[in-house]
Amino acid sequence: MAVKALLAAKSGPHYDHQRDAMCALADGMGLCGIEARVKSAPASPRPDDDFVVTWGDKEVPHSRVPHLILECGYINGSGDNYNENRMRFISASWNKRHGLSDWAWPKEICGERWNAFGVELKPWKLTGEYVLLLEQHVGDRAAPDVGKFRRDIKRECERRQWTFHRRPHPSYYRNERTLAEDLSNALFAVTWCSTAAVEAVIAGVPTYTLGPGSIAAPVTRPLLSDEPYVGDRTTWANRLAYRQWTMEELADGTAWPHIQRGLG
Repeated sequence: MAVKALLAAKSGPHYDHQRDAMCALADGMGLCGIEARVKSAPASPRPDDDFVVTWGDKEVPHSRVPHLILECGYINGSGDNYNENRMRFISASWNKRHGLSDWAWPKEICGERWNAFGVELKPWKLTGEYVLLLEQHVGDRAAPDVGKFRRDIKRECERRQWTFHRRPHPSYYRNERTLAEDLSNALFAVTWCSTAAVEAVIAGVPTYTLGPGSIAAPVTRPLLSDEPYVGDRTTWANRLAYRQWTMEELADGTAWPHIQRGLG
């Protein structure tokens, strides 16, 4: 019996990228023997659907079936066009977002895919001018109130006599400096669970992710009282490379054998 899947994509010009990703994944799953159909969100799975796919987790489907969540990718976002660069890749996670998701890794993952990205893991920085706060998207359900969190971190920095620098989320504020520029002078970075933590870790900036579910959790610390993490990042980076895919890889079936491991 064929595996069946519902892909729920929002309609409208603001959601073209999301729908394109859904259609590409449906094509790739079809090449792998999955009966995939793309419907306008919100949509309910049929009794014979084995899993559903949505963009983000706001349209949470019926819990009786596994849920694959697509979103923008994690890396290559430190340049001038942060959002555009992140949209080069599509991330995939099962049942929960990012670091909280269900994922079945093969026993060994080599660095071939990560190396193909051409992204250098820079040496850990041990000096800097300020603590860099990487803010969440306003309204992000995975994070606390943005304003309150900012005030709490600023107050803690003042108590410890650390210079504080805030970087608002680029989706609602145009920063004068690129993320790479802000990271270059940071002593360390702090966020709740922003995916910008990935860029911080890649840049060698010790990072604190204070909320659960950060995709960078294995190479960051959860408390400001902890000593910063400056250990190995190789396994984390190699695994991260298999958590995001290009449109072409979704469409030609390359991504699906790796994504489906989390289906169980």
